[in-house]
Amino acid sequence: MNLNKLFQVYCKKNNLEINSNQLNLIDELNSFYKQNFNESILKKIFTKQNSKKGFYLQGDVGVGKTMLLNFFYENLDIPKQRLHFNEFMINFHDFFHTHKEAEKSNIIELFVKKISKEYELIYLD
Repeated sequence: MNLNKLFQVYCKKNNLEINSNQLNLIDELNSFYKQNFNESILKKIFTKQNSKKGFYLQGDVGVGKTMLLNFFYENLDIPKQRLHFNEFMINFHDFFHTHKEAEKSNIIELFVKKISKEYELIYLD
């Protein structure tokens, strides 16, 4: 998948300026994808022998962060879910309260196992 070329087509189609910083970020996201999706990213994140994989994108208001991440997300052909952080925490809260019989020290591990069976990527906005 060549996300850089796809993004340039997307920009032209939507009458958006092609920004070199955004193209560089698309290349970085593409590199992230290639390095992390040969197997489940959640498996990589939560196995002890591997370091956590993820990224946090920051920048000024109006520079296209959400647009770029939405573009990246929409072009991934893997099991994925996009949530606002508050929705993610509500899901955990609901899980916590529906699994009261579980030992509380293992509740996070149980939650991670559940979502890792469903998704390879969770995008928190």
